[in-house]
Amino acid sequence: MKKLYKYLFLSLVASVILAEAAWAQTFNATVNRTEIPQGETFVLTLELLDGDDKGNPDLSVLDKDFIVYSVGTAFNYKYINGASSKSRQWQIALMPKNAGTIEIPSIQMDNLATQPISLNVIPASQALSVDANNANQSAQNANRPKFDMVAKLGNTNPYVQQQVDYTITIYDTGGLQGDAPQFIDDGSNDWIIKSLGSPTIGSKIVNGRSLREITFRYALFPQKSGILKTPEVRFQGYYLTRSRGLNDPFDDLFGGNLGGIGFADMFATRNPVLLTTEQQSIEVRPIPSENGTNWWLPASRVALMAEWEPRQPQFKVGEAVSRTIYLKAVGVAENQLPDIRFAQTAGLKQYPDKAISSSGLENGQVVAVKKITNVYIPTTSGAQTIPEIALDWFNIQTNQMERAVLPAVNIEVMPSSGLPAPQPQAQTAQPSFPPASEPAPQQPNSMEDFSNMSIPGGNSNMAYIIAIAAFLIGIIFSWLIFGRRRPNADEIKDYDKYIIKSLKHKDYRALRDGLVAWGRERWQNDKITNLKEVAKVAQDKEFGTYLDELGALLYAQTPQPFNEKGFLKSFEKVRKAKIKSAKEEQPLPKLYK
Repeated sequence: MKKLYKYLFLSLVASVILAEAAWAQTFNATVNRTEIPQGETFVLTLELLDGDDKGNPDLSVLDKDFIVYSVGTAFNYKYINGASSKSRQWQIALMPKNAGTIEIPSIQMDNLATQPISLNVIPASQALSVDANNANQSAQNANRPKFDMVAKLGNTNPYVQQQVDYTITIYDTGGLQGDAPQFIDDGSNDWIIKSLGSPTIGSKIVNGRSLREITFRYALFPQKSGILKTPEVRFQGYYLTRSRGLNDPFDDLFGGNLGGIGFADMFATRNPVLLTTEQQSIEVRPIPSENGTNWWLPASRVALMAEWEPRQPQFKVGEAVSRTIYLKAVGVAENQLPDIRFAQTAGLKQYPDKAISSSGLENGQVVAVKKITNVYIPTTSGAQTIPEIALDWFNIQTNQMERAVLPAVNIEVMPSSGLPAPQPQAQTAQPSFPPASEPAPQQPNSMEDFSNMSIPGGNSNMAYIIAIAAFLIGIIFSWLIFGRRRPNADEIKDYDKYIIKSLKHKDYRALRDGLVAWGRERWQNDKITNLKEVAKVAQDKEFGTYLDELGALLYAQTPQPFNEKGFLKSFEKVRKAKIKSAKEEQPLPKLYK
């Protein structure tokens, strides 16, 4: 019986000790402010007193309404008058996802829980709404939003693929830092987005506060009709807060900064800022029926231009003359431009290069340009006509169809020196522009014609001989077509070996392709498409002369000599020359340097 009382007494003592320990443990939550401007962060502090050093609180409950930027921990031990205590803290930087009244929920840790905390998130649109006559204005400013971002549409009812001006303005009253706003790709491919140049920065005083306006301009091109939402735009940046009492020792010597960076700023706290714009709905109109089956090109201006090389060419039978065509459209992206096709014309052989498309800015508008060079080689002398090139397009300013025309050109072809002048043939019909697709004209197959010929008076032995001969010719022909196929420029791994090999085999077309591919790779310029552009970037007069001779050799009717040794020597000189560095373009610089 005594043992039973003893056990009951010990159990009671242990229960009292455990109850006191549990009662001593506390888990509290506090915030550094309860009014938070939208887009700014605040600090949530969790403190565990006299608790277990192991384990962490469950922060997953914060993900619904907050963005967690950072989590820091700290330990504190005290020993006073023989009594010890310990505490553990978690400091969590949070940013509310939405404006209005938001609650920090109860946070669990083992069998402990914090009390919920109610917050008031002030919308960013109230950044400029402070009453200048309010005596407590300075106190209100502390909790008013320092930043805001607003987006405006220039046209809410465009045609499909028509340029829509889109302006994003960031309002800053607190030294905002960061890069340009980012468009969030949702994978729908509903928009093509082009920057309209560098941002503009202005400043003014609003309600007693210095306000900075940073404006970004873009061109949006909707890619389908119907109701579309503008892309989501997000800006991530920060502002600095200095520690109290930290003075700049270089203030008197260098005017408050050292090398453009304030000494106090080096030890300042970075406060993250996240700004977003509301998505806007627009109604995109479909292609109007007036466009018919034409290529759809909604623009404010369209022009066709041409230039000859040489500028005042003389046409002779068998001699090449090049002509570069430019299609220029204002208010469209480069991938919206149609192909430029050249009609087959009797008496003229044509060799068009690959077209190059690009876009730029003129007077704050997107301008797209397509460039293609066509080489003409007359085959007959006399009067001839190069047909016009025409393009139908839709004028978004007048809502009417218009036509851009490059007029026909009448030329007089002189006979080739030393060769009898062939008789001119009838000219083919004028082309329509631009067809969706134009199949290449069918050429007679000489092998089929040969195999279908009948041989009068032939016997069976002769038939076998002819069959064997046709088989051997077929093998040789296949080898010529497939065995000696020139690799595509993208397939060339060693440009130097490819160029030397092409020159050795006198394969001048392969030599041209290799030089163009080498030029694109060496000068990192995808716009290089022909030998003239290679010569232009090489900036070597002797090398340019050899490239001109090679270009003339490609289109010569009769074999011409080519100084291979001199070309190789000139090529080696250019290949070893140092490339001049060029500054990379920065279409959207940072807000502040």
